[in-house]
Amino acid sequence: MNALTEATVSLLPRVKAWSAAEENYRVRRELYRAGKATVVDVTDAETDLTRSRLDVVNSHVTNASRAWRSRTPSTRHRSLNHAPRDRSSASAPG
Repeated sequence: MNALTEATVSLLPRVKAWSAAEENYRVRRELYRAGKATVVDVTDAETDLTRSRLDVVNSHVTNASRAWRSRTPSTRHRSLNHAPRDRSSASAPG
């Protein structure tokens, strides 16, 4: 399995959990408005939603980090979108 496939596979459950947490939050909020749920229920759902969003972000960061580490040092440098600075020709400010 290549790195892109692994990254996609690891991300899919987190995205599904985020979607479920959004729906749960929506339902809890509506139940609260109808007087059938407590503020604690809504806060718990909101916490779960925030946690699931962070899981997706963390997964993206982890996958990007793995991709970065898998590149060679010369390729990493080129991806920074700037040329290396030639320190030998730098002149003193003046």
